[in-house]
Amino acid sequence: MKILTLAIFYNGTAAIFMGTLSAVLMLILSALDLVWQPEINLGFGSIEFPTASVSGILVTTLVMILWRPSERIFLDKICVSQSSNNLKAQAILSLAGMLRRSDRMLILWDPTWTERLWCLFELAAFLKSKQDQDDKKKETLIIRPTLLGPICILLFFFFALLSLPLILAPHGDVRAMAICTSAVCSIAVGYLAVRATRGYFRSLQTMEQQLQSLSFDRAECHCCKQNHRYPSGRPMLCDKEVVKDCVNLWFGSQEAFEDFVRSKVSDIIIRKLNHAWGYRTALGVAAPVMWIFIDFAARYLVLEHKLLFLANMPFFRRLSFSYLMTGTCFWLMNVPSALQLASAVCKLGCRTGSTPCREIAKNLLVLSCIALWLSIIHVAPFILHNHSAFWLLHGKDVSLTAAIFPMLCSLIISRSRACMPI
Repeated sequence: MKILTLAIFYNGTAAIFMGTLSAVLMLILSALDLVWQPEINLGFGSIEFPTASVSGILVTTLVMILWRPSERIFLDKICVSQSSNNLKAQAILSLAGMLRRSDRMLILWDPTWTERLWCLFELAAFLKSKQDQDDKKKETLIIRPTLLGPICILLFFFFALLSLPLILAPHGDVRAMAICTSAVCSIAVGYLAVRATRGYFRSLQTMEQQLQSLSFDRAECHCCKQNHRYPSGRPMLCDKEVVKDCVNLWFGSQEAFEDFVRSKVSDIIIRKLNHAWGYRTALGVAAPVMWIFIDFAARYLVLEHKLLFLANMPFFRRLSFSYLMTGTCFWLMNVPSALQLASAVCKLGCRTGSTPCREIAKNLLVLSCIALWLSIIHVAPFILHNHSAFWLLHGKDVSLTAAIFPMLCSLIISRSRACMPI
């Protein structure tokens, strides 16, 4: 999970940018009639190939895997010797200088993080080392739960599965079958995401209790679990003894270190982990929604070029423009607000059910609330656009209304984020 979270952190922005760029490129090529958009015959009906969505998903996946960011980092597991007791002790004692010269710290959090003395010591030392610096160089602390990577990937494909049938099978029995298949897959993916998110908020509650009852003597180190022996049987330096000397040197005493962790460190961790689901992350996982609207816009661009009375219509009054505006509002406002609401619902319903059956029922109840909200903000604009297409083909232009209405709804929904608990 750490590798997936690191991939999202370092490669996610570049991957979504390149994926969206490829989808826009498909839109431009479609407008120029340079893209072949085949209809695939299944025997009982046909589906239309979504070039923008497929190219966006493929390019995003490739960039996520192959992108190599260039950034200098200090990774304690690698930079601190794990085989030489002398080098390890020197590295720990020299950690203050490294932390003081670091511009930011990235923490990959999991439920065992607060139980490890080394992790608490590094964070406390980083915050302590930045206290005496001027305001021109404030510390930058980034905390990402290891669960974030898998959740982002699940939600990315959740939105893809939720949206693709609308463009793959625009009408008839094929569309009904595609929507039913997509609904089953989306429920399965959504259930896993809800289950993991509720567990995450339960872990935060446990962590808060652990930090408030922190004791230096009860904290664990990896060396103590190994009985201070390497696999070869050679004696291993006790990290706890070296960290104790550093704590007394930097904080004055173990009690001062514990108070610092209970106050400043605890507040910062709780606040950042409660807001780990940021706006940029929401935009990334919701990108397939925008790509679907780009596919619809490309399809209507081709239709508008074929029909003379539509080709002469101003672009801002065309249905293709309406789809682009609606998709942009969905992507930038609607979906992030819905994800914030989903996270808030998971937090409110995070308490474990008394029995396995009740736990499953709570997961399904939370998923139902989220699905209802997503259905409202997704289905209504599509119905409006379908009616717009009908009236447009009969000579009446209501495409501008179809664009403005979802934009107003998106604005109202986005403003409601300020009232949400997280």
